[in-house]
Amino acid sequence: PSLVRKIAKDAAKYGVEVLDAPVSGGTTGAEAGTLTIMVGGPAEALDKARPVLECMGKKVLAVGDIGCGNIAKLINNMMSLVANSVSAEAFLLGKKAGIDPQVLWEIVTSSTADNWCVRRYPNTTFKRNFEPGFKINLAYKDIGLAIDLGRDYNIPLPLAIEVKKELETAIE
Repeated sequence: PSLVRKIAKDAAKYGVEVLDAPVSGGTTGAEAGTLTIMVGGPAEALDKARPVLECMGKKVLAVGDIGCGNIAKLINNMMSLVANSVSAEAFLLGKKAGIDPQVLWEIVTSSTADNWCVRRYPNTTFKRNFEPGFKINLAYKDIGLAIDLGRDYNIPLPLAIEVKKELETAIE
């Protein structure tokens, strides 16, 4: 966020408006044109860019000032990475304790622990398909940036810090 804010400030000297518009939805969403696009910056600039952004995404959301698109993306990724870690631990515990993972999946996806990561299990984890949907180095970078952002705002993020440690171990 701080870098795009500096870029926007510098660009404004030349009459250029800047938006930050990170996306969510992965390769599949990009290919299908169904990305969620989180846009930070002036509303007038977004109005001009919206037709182009709508070609790439089904949701184009104004999230605030310049940099807020990046902040929203970091928060989304942090939440997803933490949810993915705890979901993997929980399913392993369930299996080792004697619960069929498919039965546990039925319970979880119709209960309060439902999440996007778990929804993917029947087509990935249960089929032993561990093809990455998001590169671990990018996950590590993003969660580190989210933790840095938390420090900037004096918000402790103990779960994110633990997941960052897990990612570091996985990278090693």
